[in-house]
Amino acid sequence: MDVREIHRRIVLRSQPEIGGVYSSLPRRIVGSAVILPGPAKLPQLMKSFGEWLGLAEPGLLPAFNAHFQLVAIHPFGDGTGRTARLLMNLLLIRSGNPPVAVRPEDRKRYLDVLEHASLHDDTQPFHEFLCHRLEATLDEYLELLSGH
Repeated sequence: MDVREIHRRIVLRSQPEIGGVYSSLPRRIVGSAVILPGPAKLPQLMKSFGEWLGLAEPGLLPAFNAHFQLVAIHPFGDGTGRTARLLMNLLLIRSGNPPVAVRPEDRKRYLDVLEHASLHDDTQPFHEFLCHRLEATLDEYLELLSGH
């Protein structure tokens, strides 16, 4: 799966010039204490990520971990989060699961658990958040199917 192509498609209309291009500038997440890798490290980090991704077994945790790892590398100047969520959802669908929707009202909690995972090397709250959203998505589908 080509992460650069996913990114290119995500920013195609709004910022085509940055599509699929690793940032050459230092990046930071506004309001966060998370320190992102420098631009010089991005090619090797993304190569390692791609190798890991190619060997990852289908399932919830690999999809969730792919999302977290991509956000932790944060290779793009804009659109990394959208790329990570789309990548995660593609992996979820491939493993027979529905996509996970992170709704606008979930955004603060989503960013909080991502930051916690990065700062404390603890992905459990992030995984729990995504599992909760997955369950909510399944409940919504079942409700639609039952006609209520």
